[in-house]
Amino acid sequence: MSGMSKTALPLLCAFSLFVSASAIGGDRDYTVRRGDTLSQIAAQELGRASAWRELQALNKVADPEHLMPGSVLRMPSAAVRRAAVFAEVVWTQGDARGIDGSGSKPLQRGAMLGMGDKVQTGPDGLVTLRFSDQSRLLISANSRVTLTRMAEDGKSGRGAARIALDAGAAESIVTPRQKVGAHYEVKTPALSLAVRGTRFRVAVDGAAETTRTTVSNGVVAAAAEGKTVVLTEGTGTMAVRGEAPSAPRTLLPAPVMAAPAATLEKLPVQFAWQPLADAGQYRVELLDRTGRIRFGEWFSDVASVAWADIPDGDYQLRVRGIDSAGLEGREAVHVFTLNARPKPPLLRLPVAGSRVDSETVSFRWARPQGAQRYRFQIASSATFENAETRLLQVSEDQEGIDLRLPRGRYFWRVAAAGAEGDFGANSDTQTFAMVSSGENVAVPLDSAGVVTLRWNAGFAGQRYRLQVALDPDFREPILDDGQAGNEAIFLQRGNGPYFVRILRIDDDGSFGAFEPAQQFMLAPVQ
Repeated sequence: MSGMSKTALPLLCAFSLFVSASAIGGDRDYTVRRGDTLSQIAAQELGRASAWRELQALNKVADPEHLMPGSVLRMPSAAVRRAAVFAEVVWTQGDARGIDGSGSKPLQRGAMLGMGDKVQTGPDGLVTLRFSDQSRLLISANSRVTLTRMAEDGKSGRGAARIALDAGAAESIVTPRQKVGAHYEVKTPALSLAVRGTRFRVAVDGAAETTRTTVSNGVVAAAAEGKTVVLTEGTGTMAVRGEAPSAPRTLLPAPVMAAPAATLEKLPVQFAWQPLADAGQYRVELLDRTGRIRFGEWFSDVASVAWADIPDGDYQLRVRGIDSAGLEGREAVHVFTLNARPKPPLLRLPVAGSRVDSETVSFRWARPQGAQRYRFQIASSATFENAETRLLQVSEDQEGIDLRLPRGRYFWRVAAAGAEGDFGANSDTQTFAMVSSGENVAVPLDSAGVVTLRWNAGFAGQRYRLQVALDPDFREPILDDGQAGNEAIFLQRGNGPYFVRILRIDDDGSFGAFEPAQQFMLAPVQ
């Protein structure tokens, strides 16, 4: 022990657990407790009381009814009762298939996989497996995984889970196990990994030549070509097939998030973080609040990420820098809630910045899909202090309200609520002025056969594609145009109803799908 630091001792102890765990499959030991008899032990460990004679012969026991407490008996592995332990598919999306002896078929949530079954994911495929001890395996896109062994030994609960990752990437969240012999192993073409309760990531490149693994917490033993390295929290290693693993490498620190909000009520959403000097790229993951089901994964060359349209819900965002060796660093974790639906209505009248000379002003907007009622707010301050609030029901004829207002400048906005009753995000605030007769006055656009629509602005540099149609399927749009700003003006084509939808285009040219269509009515041109 001379020359060994005190901090090295726990690592050696942890590694000894991996070595003893790998002995499963050979004879096992059982420590005798007070009152045990050979027949009781045989029934418990071997599945039949009559096997006591095998135990007596193997261990040369003189008196099978009176055993010495604390003594150790060998258990014959060939006679050990084994029960199959299945893995349950708790999440799947995109191209994800299960492969067994009967062939290949799409994976469904709730499906049970057994020993020897395979999971294969395509470019958009994601799968989460849950094992009997609640450990989880989060399988990434373009991956191939084989459940090479899943077994549990009798009532002792000593288990074995062995997974082969032939290509792609996966994250293991391993439940700590107290029973001696329980273990969890991942094998790749270049590296074997053994753990007892930890969270770690493994990635195999497309040619299966290089494996990279990093540890978020706990301890992992990585072995290849007769060499084993012990990885602790915040370290990683890589191995090329046919070569020993590299020495443990300290991972990049977690990025620092830029003041993220805990609750978001507006789409699109965007998160940013401080760039890491040594990160060539970032890995971004969107998971459920617990971090055990992954909804999406991306690589980003910049220190930000944005989504134009994700479902409302509770999420966990994880961001990691990737160093020059391709190892993913420590992660920044942000938990947030998105409550942005129904989408805010597109506003029509009064036009933003207009000047109105009338005792009564008409407020008009489009109806978002799923809207059941509206919250209309108007105030003389952009902060909506002392705002007047009206709750309005959806109308089949016209979404809006008419108000008598004195002269002055006003700010207004609208939010919609669905069948669940919760209001979504407010529309962007729109302003106008009520003026006296004779002043510079804007003609209400609808009355001149010209229609204006305004929607919530997105990120800086974002452009928009607007479609307007007289049918809800947009088979023949009367307008299909690109917009640099968040406002469009077009000529009326007869009476309503009209349907409108928007596609947001990022500054790099990428885009997703059209937002759900909204509907509005137009009266005859006067």
